[in-house]
Formats: sequence, structure tokens, C-alpha cells
Amino acid sequence: MASLAVIKESAVLLLSDCAVSASLVVVPLFAKSLGASNFEIGLISAVYGFSLLVSSYISGWFSDVFSRGKLLKASLAIAAVVFPLHALSPTPLHLLAVRGLSGICAGIYPTVLAVQGYEKRGRLGSLVSFGALGWGVGSLFISFVYNYKDVFLSSGFLFAAGFLISLKMDVKDVKLNVPFFSWNIVRRGLPVYASFLIRHMSANAVWAVFPLFLEDIGANSFWIGVIYATNTFAQFFIMPFIDRFNSGRLVASGLLFSLLTFVAYFASGNYVHVLLAQLLLALSWSLLYVGSLTYVAERGNERGTAVGFLGTVRGVASTVGPVIGGAVSQAYGYRSTVMFAVVGCAAALALFLTLILRERRRRPLASPTVSTCQVNP
Repeated sequence: MASLAVIKESAVLLLSDCAVSASLVVVPLFAKSLGASNFEIGLISAVYGFSLLVSSYISGWFSDVFSRGKLLKASLAIAAVVFPLHALSPTPLHLLAVRGLSGICAGIYPTVLAVQGYEKRGRLGSLVSFGALGWGVGSLFISFVYNYKDVFLSSGFLFAAGFLISLKMDVKDVKLNVPFFSWNIVRRGLPVYASFLIRHMSANAVWAVFPLFLEDIGANSFWIGVIYATNTFAQFFIMPFIDRFNSGRLVASGLLFSLLTFVAYFASGNYVHVLLAQLLLALSWSLLYVGSLTYVAERGNERGTAVGFLGTVRGVASTVGPVIGGAVSQAYGYRSTVMFAVVGCAAALALFLTLILRERRRRPLASPTVSTCQVNP
């Protein structure tokens, strides 16, 4: 029964992330076909990121205080309706509105599934790896489904399938007395929250225009899909083996390899070079994401709120980063946006190491005590 529960959780995450990934790759290209400028494409991505940050935190807090199961099912059902609406967008403004609704849906299910997985097994690498597999499959949609609108319709079907599976899941609800905002939760995870924000903001400046950057150096739709998928498929094989290591070291290594990844992008002369650099990106994100999730989840009982706040940080980065990326690429070109990410990742690594060292000077870091939340029968 335990293995069947794991399969259901993994399947829901795989299908949902596949739907999100497919739309994420296509949106900049679809927006361009509707007449959007690079700056407007950045704004569309920013609205999605803003919705994501609001949704992630509220849903994380809600999952600690009220009902995780109902929240998960509702988010998947609504997403199955919202994501196909992309295909009906006649202008960039309409697309912007739909992306806002999509961000609300996409911010809910990852938090609930991550907390559910951690509390059941104490590890997240295997579960999160199926999310990476979903991102990989979704990235390949553009390689075989050439009509952008069909990609959005397919995303709706994937969410609908995830919703049907979720109806058979046994999601444990908790009733914790958690304030809507707790500085203690932020303080415990500050080294991760702060460095993750800077790194992810810098990365999202690139991701907002990444398909356009790839087109600029010679990649067609098929190779754009392959390049995206190379990263995420590689994550699927890396993530299950790294959650046994110290979470702080995982985060530091992830930031270092992120820096090296964007240096490799900047030095790339064509899309084949970027394809090779995707293996480095896969390693960096696997280390950073699994390490960050584990770091915040193991530092208290309020795991839904802590993981949700990480999603909020990710959303802030997804809001600010694309605006910067759109503006920089509009003014100076795509490669300048990549250099911005190089500087950002270096700053994130320096900040993380500074905060960790300061924390260790104040008191030796002991292994965090993970207690069990009181769960309703």
C-alpha cells in the first residue's frame, strides 16, 4: 500500500509538472506570434511569477492549518480548466491574464506534495525527480506538437488526469497553530531563502527569453525542445541519489554549479554548446532544489508554511527576473542577460556562505530535530 501511495504522488507530480513545463516553453514563442515585444514577454512571465508567489505561501500556510487533500484536488481541477484558456488568447494582454490564473494553480500542488512526501518518508529526492521527469516530457512537446494551441490543450488534459488520480490519494491533514506569517520560520531558513532568491531571479532573467536566445544562435523548435528536455531528464537520474547528503552542502554546491552553468551559456557559440551545458544545469538545479527543500523542511514542524515560503521566494524571483531579462535583452541583447545571471549566481553563493558562517559563529550547527506533526486520523 505504501508503494502504491508513492506511485500516486509521483504520477500526480509528473503529470502536473509536464503540463506546466509544456506551457512554460511555449508561452514566449506564442506571445511573440501575437506581436509581443521582448519587454512584454518579460511582463507576461512576471505576472505568472507574481501569482505563483502569492499562491505558494497562502497554500503552504493553508496546508498546515486546514486541509491539504481538498487543496490539492481543487488546484488540479481548476488548472485543468485554466491552462487550455491560453489557446484562446487573441492578444498579449489576454495571454497575460491567463498566465496570472495559471500561476495561482501552479503554486499549490508542489507544496502539498512535497510536504506529504517528506512527512511520510523523510526524503524528497525520489519524489522531486518525477517532477523533473514531467518537466522533461513537457519540454519535448514543442518538438513534436508544432501547433502552440495544441500544447495548451494537452496541458489541460494532463491536469485532468492528475486530478482523477488525486481522488484516490490518501492525503493526511494536519491542524497546527501557525500564524499567517512567522519571522521564526523565515529566520530558520534565511540562508536558503535569501540566496535562492538572488540565484533564481538571475536565472529567470534568462529563462524569460531563453527560447528566443536559442533561436538567435540557430536552434529550431525541435532543438529547443531537446535542449530543455536534456536538463530535466538528467535531473530525473540525479535527484534520487543526492538527498542523503547534508542539505547545506547541497545548496552551496548547487549555487556554485549554477554559476558555472551560466558562464558556459555565455561562452556558447551555438546551440550545441548550450545542449552540453544543460547537463551542468541539471546537476546545479538538482543540488540546489533538493537541498533547499530539505533544508527548510527539516527545521521545524511548520513544513507546509516553510516549503510554501520557498515557493513564494521562487515566485518573487519569477516576477522580478523576467522583467529584468526582458529589459536587458531589449536594450543590450540576449547574451548580456546571461552575464547578468553570472553575476547574480556569484552574489548568491557569496551570500549563502556568509550567512552560514555567521550562523555557525553564533552557535554550532547541530543536526535539526524533526518531530512529528499531530495528524488527524
